[in-house]
Amino acid sequence: MFINRDSEIQFLKKALKMGKKILLKGKRGIGKSALMKKILEELEAEGIRTLSLDCQRVSMPSRLLLKLSEKTGREVTISENPYEVLETLFRISMEEDISVIFFDEFTYLVRDFSRRNPYRGSESVIAHLRSLISEFEGGVVFASSTLLSLSKLVRGYERRMARMFDVVFKLENLTLSDTLKIIKGYGVPDNDAVILVEASDGVPFYAESLALSYLRVKNPEETVMEELTRGALSEYFRAIYTDLPIAARRILEILATGPKTYQTLVREIADDTLPFALKYLLELDFIGKIKKQKTAIYYLKDKLLGIWVRIYTEEIRDSAFVAKLLPLAFESLIRELFLSIKREIEITDYQGKKLVFGPVERVEHLRLGDIEINLLAHDEKGRILVGEITMGSPQKKIQQLNKVIKALKDKLGISPTYTVLISYFQGIKSDHIVLTRKELNSIAKKIGFRPI
Repeated sequence: MFINRDSEIQFLKKALKMGKKILLKGKRGIGKSALMKKILEELEAEGIRTLSLDCQRVSMPSRLLLKLSEKTGREVTISENPYEVLETLFRISMEEDISVIFFDEFTYLVRDFSRRNPYRGSESVIAHLRSLISEFEGGVVFASSTLLSLSKLVRGYERRMARMFDVVFKLENLTLSDTLKIIKGYGVPDNDAVILVEASDGVPFYAESLALSYLRVKNPEETVMEELTRGALSEYFRAIYTDLPIAARRILEILATGPKTYQTLVREIADDTLPFALKYLLELDFIGKIKKQKTAIYYLKDKLLGIWVRIYTEEIRDSAFVAKLLPLAFESLIRELFLSIKREIEITDYQGKKLVFGPVERVEHLRLGDIEINLLAHDEKGRILVGEITMGSPQKKIQQLNKVIKALKDKLGISPTYTVLISYFQGIKSDHIVLTRKELNSIAKKIGFRPI
């Protein structure tokens, strides 16, 4: 199901019509292939010829030419020489007025061709590709989940790869409201759909997998447990996890419990490959990084992967455990949003009230006895913001927020500057500051955070 990528479609279509060479990045399941399929369909409808190549399925170089032959209806001399294949591919594409070529997960092609004669490694493949696309007058898109798989093979790969592209475009997660449309599109009832939205965190593949399982299981928490222990997502995450370097696996395990500073990771992981592992996970978009003065804070961006890691490493099979973790995914996203505020900003709430906050010094999630505090943020000017967070109605959170305010005063002597109800889907009139998806996305846009 394709939902709301209108701005991305318009931008990329315009660039391709101008003959731009584009690198499309984004983690697996984010919708790169679906986006390009939609764009190519629209271009074809406008009379612009396109060619789509799935490099993961190129078991032999000749498959590229077979695809070209299918597209053009032209008989093509088949060869297994990768150099000749690429030369033929671009030559015939120009002869047949193909104006856009899409290489999906092109790093697979580079790695495979680099092992074959006459190439002598990945650098030769990249140099040849760069030469061919520079002569090709049409637009070219290379999609990839990560380029770091080439970094061990290609010296100075970042400089060499950068010279290939006019545009580098990173595809972000869908907003949670758009994710809800996907899940409800499968007939999932509203309340249960909201729970699955928390789990999928804006990744279309996750949302569709969960929605399909729900149709059989009919319970949202049990659906998530089913998918993460026996379903398609379990196999997907296991394949990712087992393919990662040991240091990268350990990073995921640590960050699954909450954000950590670089110094903490160094203490926990005695491995010289830690810097590369962090860079690798950042490139995969599994983790994020926030710089704070002289330190860096790392956090897990892929919330569902984090839940799977805990289930897998702690050998949990209780859906009640998942029920406790799911709200934490949205809560942690909001804490990361506030932690990313690096300058003073003005925020207008759902009711028109204004607050000024930032730069943020630290963000906490803590317990005071039996009182849990979802959000406690401190800025560099000494202002304190305390908040209660929910995906649904904030009405039931008002009483909890009042308890939190009293506990802070009684136990820590803290009087918050701002008290905030954060509710993604619903707003209410309240004496507290109220933030819904509109206000949260306004903050995200101001500070360069991902859409929420």
